[in-house]
Amino acid sequence: MSASQITLDATGPTADRVRALIVHLIGCAPGEASDDALFGEDLGCDSIDQLEIVMAVEEDFRVEINDDDAVGMTTISAIVRWIDKNTQAAA
Repeated sequence: MSASQITLDATGPTADRVRALIVHLIGCAPGEASDDALFGEDLGCDSIDQLEIVMAVEEDFRVEINDDDAVGMTTISAIVRWIDKNTQAAA
């Protein structure tokens, strides 16, 4: 599967890793953590939860996410798109 396919449908290893992080951090069922579920509205995350998600992504993927980008990370698919875009640019 190419990176562009992963970006478009948020499936594959990157999405699986992000989903696993979120399920672990907020304790939701894996089925609740859909690609487009909003962390706040759909999964009940508060701002601290969302900060912890960003920090976990930074640690797991060994990236640094600036504050402006972090604000837009409200779904799994948004995080996957950012990772794919920013890790490909660094490679």
